[in-house]
Amino acid sequence: GSIGKENRHKNNQNGMEKDGQRDQREDEKDLEDFLSSIPEVSEHKTWKRELHSRIFVNRDLRLDKIKWVGFDMDYTLASYNSPEYESLTYDLMTSHLVSMGYPKEISEFKYDSTFAIRGIFFDKVLGNLIKVDSFGSIVTCWHGRRELEKYEISQNYPSFTIPMQDIEKRYWPLPSLFNLPEACLYSDLIDFFFNQKLNNKTKDRLTLRASRQDVSSQNFDSSPTIVNLFQDVRLAMDHVHLGGILKQKTMENMEKYIKKDGKLGIFLDRLQKSGMKSFLLTNSEPFYTHAVMSYLLEGEKMMEGYSSWRDFFDVIIASAGKPSFFAQGTTLREVDVKTGHLKVHKIESFEKGHLYQGGSIGLFNTLTGIKGNEVLYVGDHIYADIIKSKKIHAWRTLLVIPELEKELQVWQQNKKLVSQMKKLEWMKAEAYRNLDSESTSPPDTTQLRRHMKSVVKKFDKSFNPYFGSLFSSGSKSSQFAMQVMRYADLYSYDFLNLLNYPLFYHFTAQYHALPHLLYSEQNTE
Repeated sequence: GSIGKENRHKNNQNGMEKDGQRDQREDEKDLEDFLSSIPEVSEHKTWKRELHSRIFVNRDLRLDKIKWVGFDMDYTLASYNSPEYESLTYDLMTSHLVSMGYPKEISEFKYDSTFAIRGIFFDKVLGNLIKVDSFGSIVTCWHGRRELEKYEISQNYPSFTIPMQDIEKRYWPLPSLFNLPEACLYSDLIDFFFNQKLNNKTKDRLTLRASRQDVSSQNFDSSPTIVNLFQDVRLAMDHVHLGGILKQKTMENMEKYIKKDGKLGIFLDRLQKSGMKSFLLTNSEPFYTHAVMSYLLEGEKMMEGYSSWRDFFDVIIASAGKPSFFAQGTTLREVDVKTGHLKVHKIESFEKGHLYQGGSIGLFNTLTGIKGNEVLYVGDHIYADIIKSKKIHAWRTLLVIPELEKELQVWQQNKKLVSQMKKLEWMKAEAYRNLDSESTSPPDTTQLRRHMKSVVKKFDKSFNPYFGSLFSSGSKSSQFAMQVMRYADLYSYDFLNLLNYPLFYHFTAQYHALPHLLYSEQNTE
């Protein structure tokens, strides 16, 4: 009996294997028939939307699987006019520093929109602004407005890297567009205290010292350090942003500081009609959120079917406290939209048209019943919006990078330099052709390296005269670019480019091969 059962089991197994082989052959034939009428891929280009209207893809994402679309407000739904907004922030910060006791001369400083890029670091010990590549290696280093020579970088940073474990402890990250005035002010203050020659007006100027000093030294210097300067600038930054003066000035002149785009209401309306749910999750306070969103979505041309900006969202949370929102969070409270006062009651569900404050990701998930990969969150802050929501809770992410619009233009305008870099890379490879470990005479690449350095420098400065491209330096990716690739599923200079795609679209990432696979593809006959 047991032998018979075993034989029947083997016969069934063999039958299943034959059926599987038959199905596989039929699938292969079906695929060949399907592709037979289509020309070889190498014979035509894949159709793509125009660069200025495109969403760029790092990871495949199906919009038809997304149930909730969330938005940050500042620099996402609300785009600030540059450099007007940054200049306002800068002026308010310098004014506050003067009120703290800094020399009155700094009130004459002006914001330089051509200087800083985001994604750089401020060395709290030596006062340098540093751009690093994706491996943490230093690409360029500025002390005030003076670029450090290679030997100076070597003296200060022997390994030519900034250790990742020292980020925030010593190297302060400047990842957001809000940080551009801060970076510019660090540079101007370092220039003021260290680099500029004294004149009659400033002969008694207070000088700072670098923060390295042996505290046991008998000649201990009690004058302020760069760390003190950093702390004061951060106090000024908090005063401007958290104290309310920047928001007050912005609300007094919305037209000057905030861009208004009629396409915003159209997109949010289409989300509502598609069946997707939308939410607003911002760190801005309820009063400011209401003022800005009213300006953007209400007015004489209010869309039909909507009586308030709140009607465009299923959930609205202000003063969210990101990135803390994605961890322990705070108490969730409802805000009375008429008085602005907080209500004291238990919140068992989110109600459309209501305004909430605080909360946490855990409570948000509980009250909405959503799963992480069902959410697409749109924001501009690489840390607070993208990394934390992606890394901890697996939200799908779309990073808004306004600078990308200019970066794309510069690439298009400098195709000749790109071509020259590729030719020089080819010449370098040719110089080492057929050389192996038996070779004793290295090729003379002095001229080649000089030209490469010159072309890369010229190309970088076409993006920004100080720090180059936000995404690269020559063939090296910046750390910011690495974070974008790792944590942003999608990115664009304007999330409203989603209007150019159906809301059931399948975003497909380009295949990024490792070097050995690239070589194999290039040499496949």
